[in-house]
Amino acid sequence: MMKKKGIFIVVICIVAISLIVCYLPFYIKSKAINDLENQGNYLVQRVEAYKKKNHKLPQYLEDMQLNLPDNYPLNYNTTKDSGIYVVSFQVGFFRSMVYYSDRKEWEFQK
Repeated sequence: MMKKKGIFIVVICIVAISLIVCYLPFYIKSKAINDLENQGNYLVQRVEAYKKKNHKLPQYLEDMQLNLPDNYPLNYNTTKDSGIYVVSFQVGFFRSMVYYSDRKEWEFQK
């Protein structure tokens, strides 16, 4: 009886560790995407504030004087013919999250 209980405990521990090892990468990636999306939302707020104050979109991130690090993970682009801009960041190989200012929403893009 004691031997069966010990085997049961070992099996439960192995299953628990396996679940943690399998789930942890998804949790870490999800948290990283969420953190980048929060940074992106901050950038969108700053772009909108710049647009309201200057009546035009900033041409470059540097125009807003945000003191961003050199390895800043977000991209900012404007269209030449309208007041539309996009903010984006990579979430994996050949995948990115993109914010479209005309739709005011984030979406995954391949």
